[in-house]
Amino acid sequence: MSKAKKVVITGIAAVLIGAGVYATQQGSQPKTPERSAAVAVVERRDMEVVAESAGLVEPLRVVEVKSKASGEVLRVLFDTGDKVEKDALLAEIDPRDVQNALAQAQADVESARVRLNTTDAQRQRMESLRQSGYVTQQEYESAIDAFATARAAKVRAETNLQLAKERSRDVTIRAPSSGTLLERQIQPGQIIASAISNVSGGNTLFKMADLSVMQVRAKVDETDVGQLKAGLKARVTMEAYPGRTFIGEVVKIEPQALVEQNVTLFPVLVRLDNPEGLLRPGMNAEVAIEISRRRDAITVPNSAVVGLRDARAAALAIGLTEESVRSLMRPTGGSGNAGAPGGDAAARPEGATDKGAVAPGGATPVNVSAQAAEAGAEGGGRRNRGGGREGRQGTGDTRPGIVFVKGPNGPEPRRVTLGMSDWESSEVLSGLTEGDQVMLVSVAQLQQQQQQRSERMRQSAGMIPGAGGGGMRGGR
Repeated sequence: MSKAKKVVITGIAAVLIGAGVYATQQGSQPKTPERSAAVAVVERRDMEVVAESAGLVEPLRVVEVKSKASGEVLRVLFDTGDKVEKDALLAEIDPRDVQNALAQAQADVESARVRLNTTDAQRQRMESLRQSGYVTQQEYESAIDAFATARAAKVRAETNLQLAKERSRDVTIRAPSSGTLLERQIQPGQIIASAISNVSGGNTLFKMADLSVMQVRAKVDETDVGQLKAGLKARVTMEAYPGRTFIGEVVKIEPQALVEQNVTLFPVLVRLDNPEGLLRPGMNAEVAIEISRRRDAITVPNSAVVGLRDARAAALAIGLTEESVRSLMRPTGGSGNAGAPGGDAAARPEGATDKGAVAPGGATPVNVSAQAAEAGAEGGGRRNRGGGREGRQGTGDTRPGIVFVKGPNGPEPRRVTLGMSDWESSEVLSGLTEGDQVMLVSVAQLQQQQQQRSERMRQSAGMIPGAGGGGMRGGR
């Protein structure tokens, strides 16, 4: 083979190898997201923002039944789970001690009465004799003193008799109120101590409560407590009754917080009617407190909305240029700062800070950014340790955002005003109509475009003399 042919073959081989390498590199690069980007439809639906938490069912008030009398338990007439009426006889205690005390008190009263009558008659005789001069003044005063002492003894005896009668009734334990017995801690033959005379407070015989009205003590994250107030409706579900929802009402938010696993929680009491007796103390409950609701609202998925600061990266992610969204990032109703370096000032609406775009009036910063997009893309959002949801928007706040509407000539950026938001979608106040198709922007796409943009900016800064030459030095 001639030398010329070898040169030609070598050249052709080099061209083919170069073409293969180029094709491989082009194939390894990510395809334009526009071709594979998911699309969602703007629709009307009911929206609600709820604060979710877990808690335990408990009675409004638990009553401990104790005995004023001490002694041996003779009978117990009710068991746990029984419903009792007020003043119903629950148990009886051996009455021998109190009966003996009652008989002694009655005898003391009779003796005091006789003593009083005797001293009174003697006092009257002494007074007559004193007037006749047959007794001295000292003897007369002694008779008066004896009469006063006897009268006082009679009062004490009658008081002791009254106490003995009351103690005789203490041997019968009766229900202080209507309710259901939750615990029974005595058995016949057991010796119990009095709750009055014993330092330890005596033995608890029963625990009872009215179960016709129950409450759930739910621990709500402090980020949601600011939106809660007494009177809000709450939905309560329980594992014991799947598919059934109980409706309750928030009655109180405890003032003292609890800290569990470095999370600050506030106990919130939700009251429930329990006419069927299905709710029992200690049941686990899931509580959803309705903070606000919108009916027939135009909604867009959170993963289709990006904040103004992420708009350029999102535009690049779906195949558009930064210039296509630059005009939408200027403050509404103003000329903007088109000549600002880097476009950051123009991308910031009035009242915004470096932490995000803020709607006029001090509204909450845009929270439908990469994190909220992730929450919407995964469906259902992320639950924090306090039982609440991340990525929610307050009911009275509005905020701007950018969406990319699928048009006949490809994606079209559009500025929207958003209202209420949950962990799946946001209410659209302006900028979209029902039936519009919007493109979903994933977190991975945004992060990739932000990293590429940052890399280009570092490279550009490294090639400008005197503008941070560390980039050129790092490449040597």
